[in-house]
Amino acid sequence: MKRMIAMVLLLITLSGCASLDLVLTAANQSFTAVLAVKPVQETDTEWVLSAPDDTASLHISKETTAAQQVSIVTDAAPFLAAGLDASKLVGSVVIDGQLMVGANFTSKATQSQTAEDIFGDYLRAGRRQVGYHAALGHMGLGLGDGNMFEWAKSLEDNDKDIVFVLNPEPLAAAGVDTAHIEGWLLATVDTMDERGKPIKVAKLLKPFNLQ
Repeated sequence: MKRMIAMVLLLITLSGCASLDLVLTAANQSFTAVLAVKPVQETDTEWVLSAPDDTASLHISKETTAAQQVSIVTDAAPFLAAGLDASKLVGSVVIDGQLMVGANFTSKATQSQTAEDIFGDYLRAGRRQVGYHAALGHMGLGLGDGNMFEWAKSLEDNDKDIVFVLNPEPLAAAGVDTAHIEGWLLATVDTMDERGKPIKVAKLLKPFNLQ
């Protein structure tokens, strides 16, 4: 009997921990707030959150089996002008003048009715790739190879409401002068490694204030 009670208490504790995933809850709530300010455009296959100047966009696939469920798409022209040899790209591709990077989170969820719902499905499926950057007040979803999409936890307290983030290393290996890409800022940012140790890494940033 004592063993059975202990097992029940353990299950209750684990259930409580799942419901108290504060980072995931904050990520969902803050992304919904972003879409309230900057609504997505809907197509037959995806939702698209475009930057105010239309030079970059976040694509959220309606198909949970898509090769890239969440992806960043940006104008390839500045990268080509900075020396990009598209044939040498690894982890990204240039199609129809657009540079694309993305990830599949092997979500088993059924197709949802709203962008918020299905993005929430992808956040849960890719939970290990979801984080909070306290220094900037940003939630973030990693898209593999050091690329990610970030959004403000609080739009009222932040002037960088959404940020497209690219890893400069594979671009540099493909011939890009990463310090001179029009519309992108090469910066050193504070983050953490897999063990939670603070480190500094170079990133290409394209931030936007939506308000």
